[in-house]
Amino acid sequence: MVRRSWALLLVATCVAASCDSARVVCRAGQVRLASGECADVLDGAAPPIDAEPADVAVADDATEPADGPADDARPPVADAIVPDAPGRDVGPACDEGAACGADWCVPGVCSATGSCDDEAPRDCDDGLECTLDSCDGAARACSHEGSICTCRLGGEATPMRFVEPVTLALVARTGGWGVAWANGISSSSRRARAALLAPDGSHRNDVDLGAASGGVAVASDGAELVAAVAHSTGVLLHRISAMGVMDPMPATIVSGAAQGVAMARRSDGFDVGVLARDEVRAIATLDDGSVVHDVVVGAAGMGNRPTIQLARGDGLVAIAWVSQRELSEWPTVSVAIAGDDGSVVHMGAKLSASDPELAIADGASVSFDGSAFVVTWVEDVILGYDADDQPIDGGARLLLQRVGLDGAELGAAVTLERTSDPDVFYEGPSAVWTGRDHRVAWEARDVSRFVRVSADGTVLGSPIILAADADRASVPTVGGSDGSWALVMVRDRTSIWFRELSCP
Repeated sequence: MVRRSWALLLVATCVAASCDSARVVCRAGQVRLASGECADVLDGAAPPIDAEPADVAVADDATEPADGPADDARPPVADAIVPDAPGRDVGPACDEGAACGADWCVPGVCSATGSCDDEAPRDCDDGLECTLDSCDGAARACSHEGSICTCRLGGEATPMRFVEPVTLALVARTGGWGVAWANGISSSSRRARAALLAPDGSHRNDVDLGAASGGVAVASDGAELVAAVAHSTGVLLHRISAMGVMDPMPATIVSGAAQGVAMARRSDGFDVGVLARDEVRAIATLDDGSVVHDVVVGAAGMGNRPTIQLARGDGLVAIAWVSQRELSEWPTVSVAIAGDDGSVVHMGAKLSASDPELAIADGASVSFDGSAFVVTWVEDVILGYDADDQPIDGGARLLLQRVGLDGAELGAAVTLERTSDPDVFYEGPSAVWTGRDHRVAWEARDVSRFVRVSADGTVLGSPIILAADADRASVPTVGGSDGSWALVMVRDRTSIWFRELSCP
């Protein structure tokens, strides 16, 4: 049954000698309100809540006031709609019948149950960012179509062949991209190279950066690249021009063995994070490589596969690293934060979710989401220990932890991906913040994967398989800025593979 809106009540004047009389007599078709006034009720309208029964007597001497409305002068219903009473339907009425027809989808018309009663209107928003929500009134149902958040890969480019990278770094530059990598499984023979790529990832030229036992990082200050190379005697900064010519006089910013290096552009130079033999250092340089400040931000050990990453945000630099702090425990993830003035805001400390009794950390990345630093890392899960005191493998997982600007952990760590297969291990990851989501790539037993993640750690859409086991894909690395994002990875352990990432 359709519920109509209340019509306008036309208030009549009193017909008794005085409105203060004990009993006011109303005409036929009227009701008396609690205030003592008489009111006309239009056809089909329910009486007001405070009205007395309509069967009042009509006084013989009751006369129509000279200025009162005649019955045939009453305004039509369409011209007399007034705001609804609380709890009533508002706006156009539902279609007849319990199904409500197409009006089932219209806000303010039909209820969530489709019964046209006083309940809230149907809302088909499932709260998920990556589903396309729609309403089918005839079927009285909501639908949530597939995923609209899954990124697509652009055209494939293979800028470098016949290489054997074990580390990769990617950066956007004016007029294209820059990539740096370290070749060779053995650290004693490992060498670094850097290449300038066109916007589509095609190779332009590359240069040899020399020995790189501790890996390589890269940043850009426009069309040129600056690479930081870590090796057994220190860390060198190399500048590569837009023409692919390397500066013959590299700047030495650290003396002594370095296990890993990370870097990012700052307003007047570069931030460099160095994972040394027993400490982690935050270094700021000018464009020419001269050191502005160099501070120790944490302790480190040799570790199984020591890694370090760095991110800038809000005048601060965060460094995340994986290392074996004690010989008696498994590698863990630590985070430190330093200020642009060289102050140590947060001395390096292990993340609480990185527990050496429960897991073995294998790689970490850090980014800045506009209000906090975000650490992503992978680890092998430990189920227990066998009779020889060796860990029982329980698969692997990929985690995310937000960290405040003061170094405090913001909420609990979020598990983004988990496998219970003891034969599958994760490596990486690489992560960036685009201004609206995280883009994370990692390796799962020679299968490289990629996924988008919201600011609160919700996985958006389905992970993309970048390359299958037959391609022996590894070291997936994401990078970019200002709406241009891409991914590089190693395929078949002999070539670097480049593809742009297009995400809705």
